[in-house]
Amino acid sequence: MSKRLINLLALLLIPVGLVAALAMFTSTGVGSPRTASVVTTQAFSPSGTWSDLPVFPNMQLNFGSGACQGISGSVPLTLKRSSAVAYPPNGKVYLFGGRHRADGDDITSQWIWEYTPGAGTYVQKTALLDTCDYGNRFAANMASAVLTDATGVHIYLVGGSSINSLTTGTVRVYDPVADTLTSSDVWPAAPTRLPGGYAVYNNKLYIFGGYELKPTSTMYSDTWVFDPMAAAGSKWSQVAGANLSVARTSIGGAALDGYIYAIGGNTVSGVVSTTTTPQTIVERMNPSLPSPVWSTVASLPTARGDMGVWAYNTGSSYEIAGKIMVSGGKYPMPDSNTYLYDPVSNSWSAGVSMTRARRNFGYTQLAGKLYAFGGYNVTSTYNGANDSMVYDGSTGGPTPTNTVPPTSTTVPTNTRTNTPVPTNTPVSTNTSVPTNTAMPTDTAVPTSTAEPTNTAEPTATETTVPPTACPVHFSDVVSGSTFYSYIMCLACNGTINGYDDGTFRPSNPVSRGQLAKIVSNSAGWTDPVTGQTFEDVPEGATFYEFAERMAAHGVMSGYPCGSPSEPCIAPGNRPYFRPDANATRGQISKIVSEAAGLAGPVGTQLFEDVIPGSTFYDYIQRLAIEGVINGYPCGSPGEPCMAPGDLPYFRPFAIASRGQTSKIVSLVFFPLCNPTKK
Repeated sequence: MSKRLINLLALLLIPVGLVAALAMFTSTGVGSPRTASVVTTQAFSPSGTWSDLPVFPNMQLNFGSGACQGISGSVPLTLKRSSAVAYPPNGKVYLFGGRHRADGDDITSQWIWEYTPGAGTYVQKTALLDTCDYGNRFAANMASAVLTDATGVHIYLVGGSSINSLTTGTVRVYDPVADTLTSSDVWPAAPTRLPGGYAVYNNKLYIFGGYELKPTSTMYSDTWVFDPMAAAGSKWSQVAGANLSVARTSIGGAALDGYIYAIGGNTVSGVVSTTTTPQTIVERMNPSLPSPVWSTVASLPTARGDMGVWAYNTGSSYEIAGKIMVSGGKYPMPDSNTYLYDPVSNSWSAGVSMTRARRNFGYTQLAGKLYAFGGYNVTSTYNGANDSMVYDGSTGGPTPTNTVPPTSTTVPTNTRTNTPVPTNTPVSTNTSVPTNTAMPTDTAVPTSTAEPTNTAEPTATETTVPPTACPVHFSDVVSGSTFYSYIMCLACNGTINGYDDGTFRPSNPVSRGQLAKIVSNSAGWTDPVTGQTFEDVPEGATFYEFAERMAAHGVMSGYPCGSPSEPCIAPGNRPYFRPDANATRGQISKIVSEAAGLAGPVGTQLFEDVIPGSTFYDYIQRLAIEGVINGYPCGSPGEPCMAPGDLPYFRPFAIASRGQTSKIVSLVFFPLCNPTKK
């Protein structure tokens, strides 16, 4: 049976009214740029709770030069301005440095504490962050992150201040397994200053803003990036042109769906007597662009710096997936307020307040739980706190019926190599979000199980469809909405599913597992499946047969084993498929193009950010020539118009949504759904 005939039979399920809608919807031509549509998202109501962690242990003070062993007696640890870092390989949390006791009577800590969730125990490690000299311990207010370097997974600590408010650019590297400290390239920012805010994206640490107290009390707005995989002596670079609109410090940093956010912060003036002013401004940057810049988004409801910030990418199984959570902060008197940012609606809402007011605490996240260690316990004095809190957001909302809860958002750069690439931009079709964050409404990625075809345009007789009723209905995909015709085309022939609550959620991202199922079925691949190619997709897994078929046809491959969370397991040492990782626009272009057998000429460059010879160039060009995809007009922040062509931007590393996916699959694999496609 021919593929064209199979397509015709599949379309018998689609009612005449829908065919008319399809024709009307596509009459404007699929190759023309379209404006992102507004998507109404479901209200988010946080259901997690804050609870207390065990208090810090007692410790010995060690004032004075050479007093590494402490003095007689011990007192409860009261800690503020420390750095907290979760270390996923062993499931533990580490606290670094900070300052102990009340301001004016405190001591900069050189200690490292290991906290074990569940057991609720603290262990003081042997390694020391700095010298024994009380006045030269630069271990408060550090930037901290878990990064993978050439020798493994380590904790990196950048900069820091002493009890006398002097600063350093030192970069410490801590190995939790060996309990040892080494050093890396010094942060070259001059003059030396404290990091303003920081976030990790694509295994690189970004530091933005900053503050030099002495001798000039100066704010900074520049952005730096540290690459642990670069050669020694060249790990740091400044991101040219990426300057915050307001120079400040004590910024809440977060990475979410391929964007880096700089949230709030403080401006400070004066040296002897300082004036600190909290800010409401929120900015974000897309680090994957050739020339990243910061642009403002919705401001915080109230001004604050020194807060805790947590985020999980869209598609994770945790409560705040796709959102940023901010708690505490606010100088000089902290509060316990919590706010949640939704990039789709570009808005803030109230969250569950912390059990007590705190600022300048160590914050980190692990397995959906959000930790806040110590901080300022401000009563009559600015004292450090002996208490800590945790928010349990380890459970999430409903997931699509045709997928499993995601566990990763890292995605390989293409479908035949094993080089990881950032998942990049958030999935958003809301026009209230800045123009450089919208997803083009006419691009897509396959989530279908329809059949591919690369034949000529359908004839008039082939587009005649009997008036057979389609029983499928989604409450959030109404007639006339952006992706209605494409979603219904696929849903009515059984190639795409929705959620248990009757929604389709067109703005949700598509995972690699879903993509494998959709494209495999779209290509009509029914090969018998035996054996196991991927360690994380065993026989019986949701996407097992589809991942196997995609691999057998050379369209999708996996990541080599050996990372901390993906160990090599003898005897096969199989690669990992990461079925729950989000798929990018570039990857999907390649997968769909190859599965559909597109092999025509690629023509001249059509997108400013997809240059000849780049990873996805041929595949994106072919789909664009077919009239399946297009990009964003130039002129938005970070995407300047470049003479003479003023080409649009494709954003190949942006995450693709379920709606976009439906459109590309429909246009490429089901031309009968789109009789006016050019």
